[in-house]
Parts: sequence; C-alpha cells; structure tokens
Amino acid sequence: MLNRTTFRTHGIRTSLICIALAVLALMASGCALNPSAKDTGLPKTVVVAQGTDATSMDPARRVGFPSLNINMHISDPLVFGDPEKGIVPWLAESWSNPDDTTWVFNLRKGVKFHNGEPFNAEAAAYSLERFRDRDIPGLKHAYYWDICTIVSAEAADEYTLVIKTEKPSALVLPVLTQVEMIAPKWAQEAGLDETNKKLIGTGPFKFVEWVKDDHVTLEANKDYWGGKPLVDKLIFRPIPDAGTRIAELLSGGVHVALDIPLDQAGKVETDTTTLATTIGRRAMYIGIVNNKPDLPTYDKRVRQAMNYAVDVDTITETLMQGYTRPYAGLIAPPYNDPDIEPYPYDPDKARELLKAAGYENGFSVTIDSPNGRYMKDVEVAQAVAQYLNDVGIKATVQTYDWGTYNDRLQNATTSELYLMGQALPSPFEQLSTLLDSRSAGIAAHGYANEEFFALMDKAATLLNEDEYLATLYEAQDIVWDDAPMIFMYHQPVAWGASTRLEGFTAASSDELRLHKVLLKQNDK
Repeated sequence: MLNRTTFRTHGIRTSLICIALAVLALMASGCALNPSAKDTGLPKTVVVAQGTDATSMDPARRVGFPSLNINMHISDPLVFGDPEKGIVPWLAESWSNPDDTTWVFNLRKGVKFHNGEPFNAEAAAYSLERFRDRDIPGLKHAYYWDICTIVSAEAADEYTLVIKTEKPSALVLPVLTQVEMIAPKWAQEAGLDETNKKLIGTGPFKFVEWVKDDHVTLEANKDYWGGKPLVDKLIFRPIPDAGTRIAELLSGGVHVALDIPLDQAGKVETDTTTLATTIGRRAMYIGIVNNKPDLPTYDKRVRQAMNYAVDVDTITETLMQGYTRPYAGLIAPPYNDPDIEPYPYDPDKARELLKAAGYENGFSVTIDSPNGRYMKDVEVAQAVAQYLNDVGIKATVQTYDWGTYNDRLQNATTSELYLMGQALPSPFEQLSTLLDSRSAGIAAHGYANEEFFALMDKAATLLNEDEYLATLYEAQDIVWDDAPMIFMYHQPVAWGASTRLEGFTAASSDELRLHKVLLKQNDK
C-alpha cells in the first residue's frame, strides 16, 4: 500500500527510507525472529497449499497471487510495498526526483542473481523494459508503463538507474513494487519458452522445478543479500478444493493452507494448527460486460438493477461469516471516500429499473466463475445468480480452472457476467486495473466512459495527495452510478498454518511472504 506521506515532500520520503533500512538490517541479522529458536541443521521444508497453480514463472507474464506468491520468493523488486510502512527500499536503497519527470534510484551493491550474474543498473533497466516488450507472447503488464507514462529506464552508471516519465507521475513507486528482476543474460539466451517455465532472480529462494498442476519447488539461497532463509525448501502445491487443503494441513501434509473458507475456520484451530486472519484489500466484484449494444447489460439501468437485486449483506454474513462487509466504493481503506455508500438491497427497485429498461419479463445471462481461486468463489457466484433469478433475470453459473478463466478474461471472451477480485497497492492502480479498458488487460467488461478516463489521466499526474484523492473520488462517483459491475466486498484473508511455523502472519495485501519464517526443530 502506498504510504500517503510519500506524495508530499522528499524530506518525509528520506525519513521513511532511513526507517526502512533499519528494519531491513534487523531482518538480515535475524533479530526479528524468536531468539530462542535454534537451527538443528536438519532439512526443513515448508509446504504451501494454494487454490490454483501458477500461470507462469515469468514476472512479465504471470497473473494472479498464486504466481506472485512464488515469484516474490525467487526474485526481488526495486522497492517493496509494506502493508504497514508504505513503500520501502529493497534492491533500490534510495531514490530522488531531480525534477517532476525524473526518478533516480541508487541500487544495492554486491547483489547477484542465482546464476552468478551481477545485479546492477543494466540488469534493472532490462528487467523493467521487459514489462512493456509487446513482442513477448502472453505479456500481461505493459499497462504498468502506460499508467506511469514511463519513457525510458536506463543505467546512468553501474548502480544508478534513471527512469524518465512523459508527465509527472504519482504511480512510479507503486508500480515498481510489482516488478521483479530477472537475470538478463540468462533470459536472453534461454528464450521465451524457458522463461515461462522457470525464473532466475535475486531472491531468498532459487527455482528448482515446476511440475504443472502438481508442485513448484524452491531451495534456499544461502547467499541472499537479506540474510539466509531459515528453511531449506519451499514447495507450493495447487489444491483447488478447500476441504482437501484443510485436511492436508491437519494431517501435516502442508504447513500453510491459503484461502480457508470462514465457515470451516473452527476446524483449523487445533493444538497443532492455527488460523491467521485479517481484512484484505482485494475488491471482489461481478464484472458486467457493458460495451455490446445488443446485450441488455449495455443499459445502465439494467446494471444498476443488478446491484439493487443482490443482497451483499447476507452474502458477507453467511459465506464470509461476517468477517467483511459490503464495500462502499472501489478504493480500499484507508484511502476510501467516506461519502460513498453501498448499494442497498432493494429487489423492488431492481424490478422497477428492469421494467423501465424494457426487460419486465427478464432475460438470460451466464456468470463465469473460477473454481478455487477466491474464497467461496463458486458459492458466491451461485448466490448472486439466485438473487438475479429472484428479480426475473435468469442466471446460470459456469465454472473454469484458473488458467482457462484467466485466458477468457485476457481475451475478453467471458460471458455477460464474471466473478473477479483485485488488490493493488495504490488507489489509482485499483481503479485503473479494474476499470480502465484502454490499458488494463482484465477489464473484460469493456467499460469506456470518457469522463472517467479524463479524470484518471489527470489523477496520474498529481503529486499533491489531496488533489490526487479528490480526483480519484470524482472518478469513482462516475463508476458508482454507471455500475459496470456488481459491487461486492473486500475479501478477508484467512490462512491456516502449522503452529510449528514461527514468524508467520496473514497480510492484508494477500501476498504470502515466507522469507523469514522458521520451522521448529521437531518438524520433519
């Protein structure tokens, strides 16, 4: 999450950097861990169960947190988005702005990629430029550069990286938290097929193997600049069924199980396992395709009717066990607009709007849903379908594995409605990635309001925080009325873990970080 103070003055930003460097020094020395924990020298493997498999090992081609959770253990970004501290130094030790369109980053010295290649400004520039190389098939993140208006990323000397933007941009730092480094010589020699299957980075763990739909294995990087990991291996297993993930956790087959359904949380609280929860930033929504004149959903009144038809309060109370509420606006706290209120549940109002739009007798739609990607994803889609049926919209649910589902989103070939969740580190990115169909690869709804676009373009250039947020609130107000989606809730983060893991917590960002966890000595 972007710390608000980073928009204001370089003096405040410098203070933040100094604090963060002290934190990193503690991490590297291991002082943040339980000092009584001892390393027995025995092999230690931590096994993680995720709902879906990775889509790619290539940072520029991956999609979704299951892939990110793996990537971020293999490689590092220049700056890191800490949920509590904001944006802090990582491979970049400090940065400055000589003018409003120039960013100068001073890079950490002595860091090497896992194959021995040096990490330097040339490697950083190469890694950044790859994210907008549209010759790469399956490229997912070129829009990062579009929203930042980045013109170039170049090495000024061995450890100084200079990024130039077309306009002043408040988004450079938040975007850089999403861009991991890749070994340039290896990437160019290995080719695109190989970089899709493995990754050579600078991170605390090295890639070992990926057996599709079975497991990804990583091994500790004993020379990691941030301090040697305290476990020898990480294994990520895709287990779509939540009940199976829980059973594996209880039996000791896995040490971490992500996305625990909250109605099964009690099963995880045992003598050997525990539940870690927090309110997440991921905005869950039902996207509504609204750019096709032949569809009923082209009419704003129909989309508003869908919002009035769905009782999100009841969905959060039952399927989410009251751990979250309907969100008021697409911008997550603490940046949310206090004047935005959720759509109330009003089926009579929904029927009135449908009648006014000429659909008194309803129509048919399909809701696409991934299976196992989000907490209770299929059940949520089915609940929404039932509420729509209650006001005369005949809705059915079609489910897909995450890889297939993601392809449908990227190619805008979804059904009329689709379930999706997004969590980005800054308010602008949240709105842009959800709604700006000019650049966001997953905006399958096709939302294209020129007034909204103009406000987003303005916000992207504002370095004054008050003006920046006010402009984003204005853009959000337009979206709230246009209703290009059914607005739902922020997904809770609920992860199960073995009590033998020390240093493990759930993060509101939904990012899994096992850089400094310790598996206690009596575990296998």
